[in-house]
Amino acid sequence: MVAVSRFAAAAVLLGLWAGCGIVGKPEASREPVRDLIATLDVAQIQKEPGVVDVGTPAARPLLRRGWAADEAAGGRTFVWSDGPESELFFFLAAPRDIPLALTGTAFADRSAPPQEVTLILNGGTVGRITAAQARATANVILPKRHLLAGGNHLVLRYAWTRPPWPGSRRRSAMAWERFRFGTGVDEQSQVRAAGDQLSLPFGSRVSSYQRLPAGAVLAVDSLRSRGGRPGELRVVWRSEGG
Repeated sequence: MVAVSRFAAAAVLLGLWAGCGIVGKPEASREPVRDLIATLDVAQIQKEPGVVDVGTPAARPLLRRGWAADEAAGGRTFVWSDGPESELFFFLAAPRDIPLALTGTAFADRSAPPQEVTLILNGGTVGRITAAQARATANVILPKRHLLAGGNHLVLRYAWTRPPWPGSRRRSAMAWERFRFGTGVDEQSQVRAAGDQLSLPFGSRVSSYQRLPAGAVLAVDSLRSRGGRPGELRVVWRSEGG
């Protein structure tokens, strides 16, 4: 697997070469065995989240278990939680403290205490918020020590749930509208390939699975950061099953 993570936009020439010599300076006798730019369409592309508008199709890949159907009312989109927990899955290129703003409305039940939501990140409790029965935004920090490079699971655990109508099997606690992850990503930017150049935005990763001959090396012909921003390119090789 070749995994490329970027912390600033870049233009890269990437290729896998077979032969002997210095990595990054292929000799004339080497033959290219795989052009990673030409095969971008079969690679897995991941990007850190920014603003997640819950209730839209774009948000669904982040929502795992514990969610009802997408809804819209009053010009806003939202999704009700379903059950005692709601789970989100998101990608990070590198662990660091991530601010998170959660916007939603608690289920209206005058006889119930204020709704309390416990945040559990990759198995560890990282915060609790109290949600009023009115639309509000709560701010928390997802700490670096609980975050992983790659996939992360965030569980929202509710103090209580109620059926939205008599006889319903669904159990509601919160109607969530938006999650804003303070990752600093440019939400409009995308991984792009043009000719012999590959552009990787801040906070993205490209993974591809290759069958490589013995002695293969990765050649990066040039690398530059757009706009002079400091950044880092990480390349990780992992054998199948390793």
